[in-house]
Amino acid sequence: MGTRFVKLQSTLVAFLLLISQVCLGEKIYPAFNIPTDSTLTLDSSENVPGYVHFSGQATVRARFTVLLRPKDYTRIIGLVIEPDSESIGLLPYLTEREIDEVADEIVVTITERAVELLLESGVSGRLNRGDDRRVHGNAVFVIDNFAAGFECDQPYFMGRVVDVEEVALETTVGEMPQADPC
Repeated sequence: MGTRFVKLQSTLVAFLLLISQVCLGEKIYPAFNIPTDSTLTLDSSENVPGYVHFSGQATVRARFTVLLRPKDYTRIIGLVIEPDSESIGLLPYLTEREIDEVADEIVVTITERAVELLLESGVSGRLNRGDDRRVHGNAVFVIDNFAAGFECDQPYFMGRVVDVEEVALETTVGEMPQADPC
């Protein structure tokens, strides 16, 4: 009975410690690193378990993919940017695994503003035809609200686009990828 009581007691203590950390607002971050040349800094005001948030703005040269609604291919449902290697080198990255997880793909949050900026730059003519499922191009994006974490045990990076410059559309388009559940 003594061993069982000790196990139960240690489980209870561990549970109470976890509860106290949550109640005290203890930040739980994945392991990360911020390159010395980065314009982003840790933003400790955000408290989303499994994510680390950064404040500041970063200029990112990237290939972009505008994702369109599969039903009619005229409504934008998402935007993904893939930074070039120089831009990746300026962004915070995750270090929880044997290999560092870099921001080679960033999902854009609050897509409406980013799309508005892209539309102003000429993407709109491409979308109005309604025959493309994805539109690709290259641009320089200014992002903020950068965050990094894990979704379904995969690295996940997101940010908000505040400005778009130097947009160049590609002539080729691709099929809409099938969404994979976790």
